[in-house]
Amino acid sequence: MTQPQLGKNIAELRISKGLTQQELADKCSLNIRTIQRIEAGEVVPRMYTLNLLTNPLGMDFNTLNQNATETKMLSRQMQVAYMAGIIFMVNGIPVVYDLITHRFNPFMHILTSVIHILSFALFFRGFYLIGKFYKNWLLAISALLMVILLVAINLLDLFKHYYFSIGEYLLFILMGINMIVIGAGLLKESLERKGYQNSLIYKIAGIFTMLISVLYLTLNTPVINAGLLLSIPVNFLMVFILYREIHEPAKATV
Repeated sequence: MTQPQLGKNIAELRISKGLTQQELADKCSLNIRTIQRIEAGEVVPRMYTLNLLTNPLGMDFNTLNQNATETKMLSRQMQVAYMAGIIFMVNGIPVVYDLITHRFNPFMHILTSVIHILSFALFFRGFYLIGKFYKNWLLAISALLMVILLVAINLLDLFKHYYFSIGEYLLFILMGINMIVIGAGLLKESLERKGYQNSLIYKIAGIFTMLISVLYLTLNTPVINAGLLLSIPVNFLMVFILYREIHEPAKATV
């Protein structure tokens, strides 16, 4: 199990046993600062330290690490999301160009739109998984809704001869509102990770996602176009978040 989830689990177990950090430290013959740093996710405890914690917490080592398999599976799924994110980011440049200029021929428009839909669905599934794994339901649910809304908007655009444009218009407004929620979810994750693992990246991504949503919700074409252009570097930042989730930098151990 990786930090910060391990630290959260240890803190929850300690509290359920009615122990203070000092009492747990005394029972394990550890320094209270060590307990504080583990629970805060600042350090990854050595196997020896974890074994000292198991008896006072009333849990064996395997139970304490029951999410290890989930973590490995999450890593594999995040790799798929990361690769899809790269495709989405690269394909996003011609998609934005087409949305602003409308210069693509029908074949290129359909091709880039299909790639856009498929890669985005896999890409944003990564943020759904992050939210679900770390119990950030604000991020998980809004990421799932974002996939549904963006796919629906693009399908309406591809088959717009058979649908009223009002449907695409309303979905775009709903997507803009949902992007504010996504931004809030990213900011919440930033606060949860304050002082470690990608906190600043989540914060910047959250702020700019909310800014883009505000630009979209003006429903003013030049302003929306500015939001589309801003989405290109933000997509890069979101892909980088997935990269960091997969290739988590080493932390100090105790």
